[in-house]
Amino acid sequence: TAPAAPGPRPAVEAAAEVLDKLDPVLKEAINASPPPDPLRLMIRTPDGLQPADQAKVEAAGGTVLANLDIVQSFSVELPLEGLKGLLNEPRFLSFHHDAPLLRLD
Repeated sequence: TAPAAPGPRPAVEAAAEVLDKLDPVLKEAINASPPPDPLRLMIRTPDGLQPADQAKVEAAGGTVLANLDIVQSFSVELPLEGLKGLLNEPRFLSFHHDAPLLRLD
């Protein structure tokens, strides 16, 4: 028998420890066909948004949307290719899908 045809390639390929920085919802979104582009996400750091973080996001083609200092994070809009470039940044501890919060009464 012939070998099985390879399945679709994930939009972001990286070492397992780097992919562990992505939350499950974000992993699902970026592996959708087609993946959303640009992405809205939150990036968590050890001490919140710093000027060098903003510069790295902008160099990757993204925009910082808000500083979320209460949770040591910031929200960004970023092209998928830009995310690939930021995954290996040691200051960026985790990446989370940024979705609107809904009030439930």
